[in-house]
Amino acid sequence: MSGAAQRPTVGEAAQRSVSRGWPKFFPVPNTATAPLVSSAALYKTLISNVEGIGYLKSQRLPGAARGIVCGASANLERHFQILRADFAGLPLLCFAQVQLIVCLRRKLNVAENAPAFLKLWALEHEFLATHLNSRWLISACDTFADYGSEAQKAAAMPLVVLINTVKLAETERLALRDPAPLPEKYNAIVECHNAQTHIELWDGITAYAPFAGDMPRNMLRRLASLIDKDPALTTIARTLVRRAVAADTLLGRLARMNPGFLSAEFA
Repeated sequence: MSGAAQRPTVGEAAQRSVSRGWPKFFPVPNTATAPLVSSAALYKTLISNVEGIGYLKSQRLPGAARGIVCGASANLERHFQILRADFAGLPLLCFAQVQLIVCLRRKLNVAENAPAFLKLWALEHEFLATHLNSRWLISACDTFADYGSEAQKAAAMPLVVLINTVKLAETERLALRDPAPLPEKYNAIVECHNAQTHIELWDGITAYAPFAGDMPRNMLRRLASLIDKDPALTTIARTLVRRAVAADTLLGRLARMNPGFLSAEFA
């Protein structure tokens, strides 16, 4: 996965936004001090450029420590209030980005909100990936899959499938069995692979060799080839995979057994 093109200057970003029909907004210095609109309508700032991205990056959403919120409301402002707790203490730009996602899920003002979402990620992918947790990075990938270019759709969907599959695996592990690994079972799998008598899981699919198998490395290498032309999705992919590998997840546990688990792009 290459580092891709250099980030555009403010002037270049402004010119490109005009030529591509994107909303005319781009970063402004963090010294901006104009009063901000209500946090219930932060996403409108990204459309109108009333205060600019720089202000939203520099200011934090007030409130108690972040939580993981659940629930929904048909009323847009009420739904934003439900989500607010998930962003307390984070830069306002993070909450504004999620408000754009909510509007796009509901197909509200797509003609303005979709270009604003894509332009925001083109300019601020490193900032957003640093501050958003994996839940909201996957939500961003869902939005790329719905509203991005054909190349972005093709790159975003494998990321969604990968991380959501890990979520399913961890849910089953949590609910159905003792999560403690059994070394003797891992060793039995390895012995079968060494003897070339692979264990069939279902319909010709064989068990992965946990200490030396190259399937994850090859899968991630192919994923990298899809996303390396888009800086935003490159950043999201690296962040999601590295966080999943660092945690106690399916990817993390297997990666710690196999030094060659990751491809070079994600190592």
